[in-house]
Amino acid sequence: MYEKEVKHGRRRSLPELELIQHEAGAQQPHIEALAILPWEEHCTECAIPACYESCPLYQARSDGRCRRFVDGFVPVQGATPSLLGEMVSVSFKRWGELMAYGNARLVQVDGVRRLERAVHPVEALGRWSPDSRIAIRGRRGLTSRLIRRLKQSLAKRSPFRTIDDDPPDYFLAEIHNPNPFVVKLSLTMRNSDNDSSLPFQALLELPPGFGRYDIDAAEIVERVDLSSDFVIKLSPNITEPDDEGLELLFGTLSFVRDNACRRSVEPSSQPLRTPAKRHVKVLAWDLDNTLWNGTLIEDGPGNVTLKPGVVNVIRELDRRGIVNTLVSKNNEQDVLREMERFGLDEYMVFPKVSWNAKSISLNELIHQFNLGEDTFAFIDDSPFEREEVKTTLPSVRIYDAADYGLLLTLPEFRPPESSESGRRREFYLSQHERERALSDFDGNYEEFLRKGNIRLSVTRARRAQLDRIAELAQRTNQLNFSGTRYSNETLAELLEDESLDCFVMSCVDNFGDYGTVGFAVVEKAGPKLIDLMFSCRIQAKRVEHAFLEFLLSRKAKEGHDELFARYVQTERNTPAGKVFEDLAFELVSREDNVQMLRFGLKDSALGNQPVSVYWEEQPWTW
Repeated sequence: MYEKEVKHGRRRSLPELELIQHEAGAQQPHIEALAILPWEEHCTECAIPACYESCPLYQARSDGRCRRFVDGFVPVQGATPSLLGEMVSVSFKRWGELMAYGNARLVQVDGVRRLERAVHPVEALGRWSPDSRIAIRGRRGLTSRLIRRLKQSLAKRSPFRTIDDDPPDYFLAEIHNPNPFVVKLSLTMRNSDNDSSLPFQALLELPPGFGRYDIDAAEIVERVDLSSDFVIKLSPNITEPDDEGLELLFGTLSFVRDNACRRSVEPSSQPLRTPAKRHVKVLAWDLDNTLWNGTLIEDGPGNVTLKPGVVNVIRELDRRGIVNTLVSKNNEQDVLREMERFGLDEYMVFPKVSWNAKSISLNELIHQFNLGEDTFAFIDDSPFEREEVKTTLPSVRIYDAADYGLLLTLPEFRPPESSESGRRREFYLSQHERERALSDFDGNYEEFLRKGNIRLSVTRARRAQLDRIAELAQRTNQLNFSGTRYSNETLAELLEDESLDCFVMSCVDNFGDYGTVGFAVVEKAGPKLIDLMFSCRIQAKRVEHAFLEFLLSRKAKEGHDELFARYVQTERNTPAGKVFEDLAFELVSREDNVQMLRFGLKDSALGNQPVSVYWEEQPWTW
């Protein structure tokens, strides 16, 4: 629901609806339910009522509140690609933002549509009511104020029964950008009763045209309790007079239940699957009647044909940093020749082609990639094979081959992207070469690491590296020592904070480039390490040991006698947490799973790791 009951000035001209429909495309999400959220006009610097008298930007609406949209919420007439069939045009003034108070209780889509239709005449009553000229106890626009309260009440206590108590799958934003340039829109969310907590933040980059943008609810719940009331804000961060009038068109902005995220092995007869909580990192393809039409054994090499559009799906997943692989019951050499014929061999990492049960092949891949089971996905045309994998590996996401064309639209296949996303396949192939070299190496493991010439480069974190750091913070689990999931906006604030030292790490060895592998945040006062995270690509290579020794050495050179470290222990990062024990950090305090550790810097012997360290491209001297 949008605040259309408030009377504003003359409407602006709108883009052609046919253009919006064309850009939307035919693909619709499989959305079953959504939350009722009443969106209002608001100001990012709001301090009502004092700002009405003190702020030079104050401009009264018909109800006396401050106007931060040029013409308010202007309904877009005619058919639109929005899920609820309605869009509004908003032209932002300085400090203008959309804001909604609400909760994530989910109602059937048809119920929300009925509610929207029911409030339309009420909104019209508010727009055309003459009481905007009459002040009661110093307040104008009594009708629109009452309608606003009604909408907030409907959102808080829905007149329709909620579908269940399960959390939503993601936050959906339908937005049309009519401008010829990319618009950046900040999303901020926090619980209404906790202004002191760190909010969830995300940045939406809107290219020209219509788009559906979704944010996985599993990312949001790291900061926001979706079982309680919350406030959401969307702002283009306009602060300059020349930028006023920026127009965007908004459709559905809400938390949703999307059945495509919860598709079962047999959607028509089986219960819904648990919603995905993490992004997919590896997708394993079946071949016969899945990736291609036909059966290789029966039709013979050279006689199978690829499914329409499947190459584009594979290439786009690869670009996004999702690795493709094969799990197929076939003759290996025949499969490899066919993949080479189709030009897809280079995209398939560690393919498993054998006559083993597919759950066995997938389990081998999970260990070979060194990733969590819940980051793997499997697509197959056979109900039997899907059920066999589901029973043995319940955390692997399962998809029917008939839905291969939908994969790119699903939130679990849209991870945070960075400049290194498209290189992830290269990183895994380099790791494969390391493993082969290790198996052939006649010596101990530490000697092998030294022979591999691992070089850790540490630099001050810079804004140009934000996308990769944010991707690292969102993806890493086994080597994340705080569990923090930083957004780009929060990272930018950290980098500007003069009380902090922020470090970013990259790594190379004789076998290839690991890319950006680590990020650390150190409070200068103390000093205290408050955040440390690494890519699992460097696990068990003593890289985390080398960085901590570098940090200890650096602080010793700065004249400090000790370094503290904050470690939030989880089931996933417990093995990696042994690094503090290895380096003889001592426990100072423990509260639940949060440990405070200390290392005395006097007379400490550092620099004995099988990893060379470089600081700002120069060898570090111990």
